[in-house]
Formats: sequence, structure tokens, C-alpha cells
Amino acid sequence: MPDTRTRTRAPLLAWGIASATILFVVGGAGLLIANGQLTLHTLGPALFVALTAPSVAILGALVAAKRPRNAVGWLMLAAAALLGAAGLAGQVAIRALQLGASTHGWAQWVAWFGGGGASRTSPTRSASRPSVGSARDRQPSASALIPLALTLAALVVRLRRPRGLERPS
Repeated sequence: MPDTRTRTRAPLLAWGIASATILFVVGGAGLLIANGQLTLHTLGPALFVALTAPSVAILGALVAAKRPRNAVGWLMLAAAALLGAAGLAGQVAIRALQLGASTHGWAQWVAWFGGGGASRTSPTRSASRPSVGSARDRQPSASALIPLALTLAALVVRLRRPRGLERPS
């Protein structure tokens, strides 16, 4: 039987992570509009993040709050939070470059976490006309690698040797 503190803290933590994810998405969407980056070219990815991250976060919070020992709910929360944070980080990096931050400073690291969008699109270049980019720009970013690793971990957790009610009869 889990400790009483675990049963009361797990739902709070789960819903806190889901709430933070929704705030990340709202902040990223606000910066997307403020940065002048909302074009037909960026509408698809923006809608993907705006719909996927909160949905997965809410589903993960429901699972993790009801069954705190179920790792799938926590993995869903982690993947959603990272997706939302990566969207926000990409827009923060673009805003920093628009305001004159150095391309070799902190904005470069934030852009890497955010998917490299700021390193491919300069503030003076239109988002509808992306730059060709170097081989360095084509390296995988954290926003691609971390959710992929979490998805694989969720698959391993789900397909491991089943116990209890999961066991086929």
C-alpha cells in the first residue's frame, strides 16, 4: 500500500506538470505572434504543438493522478512538458535574436533546445524564406531526441512482461 503522502502528492505533481505544459504552450503561442513568425509556413507546426502538448499532458495527468505507480502517465507528462518547453524555447531564442542577443551566447543554447529554429531563421530573414543552413543546423536537437527517447521508454514499459490485470488469460 503506498504511503498516504505519495497518494496526496502525486496528483498535485501531475496536475502541476500539466498546468506548466499548458503555460509553456500559451507562452510559446504568444511569442510566436509577437515575433511575427506566424505565417502559413509555421501554422502547421504551431498547431501541432498547441494541440498535442496540452492533450497529452492532460491524459498523462489523469493517468498519473489516478495511478501514481504507472510509469506511462509520468512518461506522457514528461514528453508533453518537453514538447511545450521546446516550443517556448524556440520562440524565446527568436525573440532574443530580434532584440540583438549574440548568436554565440545563451540564445544559441536555447535555440538548440527549441529545435534550432532561431539558428535557421535570422531576425532579418522572413520565416517563409528559410535559409539553407549548414550541416551543423541539420544535427538533431533536444526537442527531437528527448521525446523520441521518452516514447521508446514508454513502449518498453508497456511491453515488458505483464503482471496482474495486464496478463493475458
